Amino acid sequence: MPDNGQSPENEFDRRLEDLGDHVEYPPTPDLAASVREGLQGEDRQRPSLAGWVAVAVVVLISLPVLAGIVFSGGLGGGAGGGGVVSGDSGGGGAAMESADAPTETTSDSSAMMEETSAGSASSGGAMTEEEAQGVSGESVGSKSSPGAGFGFGQGIPLREARKLSKPPLFLPTSSGYERPDEVYVGRPPNQDGFVLVYVPRELSPRLGESDAGAILTELDGGAEAYITDTSATGIEAVTVRDSPGYWSLNGIGTTSPLGTAERLPGNVLVWERDGRALRLQADIPRDEAIRIAESVR
Repeated sequence: MPDNGQSPENEFDRRLEDLGDHVEYPPTPDLAASVREGLQGEDRQRPSLAGWVAVAVVVLISLPVLAGIVFSGGLGGGAGGGGVVSGDSGGGGAAMESADAPTETTSDSSAMMEETSAGSASSGGAMTEEEAQGVSGESVGSKSSPGAGFGFGQGIPLREARKLSKPPLFLPTSSGYERPDEVYVGRPPNQDGFVLVYVPRELSPRLGESDAGAILTELDGGAEAYITDTSATGIEAVTVRDSPGYWSLNGIGTTSPLGTAERLPGNVLVWERDGRALRLQADIPRDEAIRIAESVR
């Protein structure tokens, strides 16, 4: 180390100062500005007190409304809304139940149609004996049932009548008379008898003040079961498909063992078929009555 009269420490300091003059230092950053900018960014991201207050107010207002909706929806599960699941109520449940119901077979559908057409609208297709006699003998007919009030017996579905009838129940095949509107089975001692009641039709108008247009009675035995006086004026011997019978204007000289149909106006045709006596009462001409009788199968 050269001897320049300076102490080593002073020499070292001098050289460091000289070296510092030759070193390039990066510019000193503005720390204060950077810190200030960062703080301002956080303030922009942090919601203001007014914003928090607005959010709280909206939540407080919405809670009762949401609670009401949830509560009413829960109650609806047992009354209307829940019907969609259970099928016990209103439109939705009925629609699902109908859509899920199995399709009935053709035979079941026919049986249901048969039973519906045979039973009256008011009795559901099966009348008790008391209901069949609901109207007194002086009051003929009923607005709710064309055969009520005549004491015909118990109303039953056509399907049941066919099962009970031996020999088989006879039915006309003539247009408009293929299916009766009501069927009654007689009480003892004529429990094997049946009465078929038809509502008025174009060719068979209303019988008096009743709601019946035609009445067909079937009993075991011969035609004499319906005849009281074959010599009475107005009775005429006729033939129905080679079987003996009688035609009576306004039912003169005839009776109706099952009930009191003889109290009604209307012409009467009596004939026999395969061991069974039949009586057709309707306000129609003789030839029309015979045509219907010949169509019976």
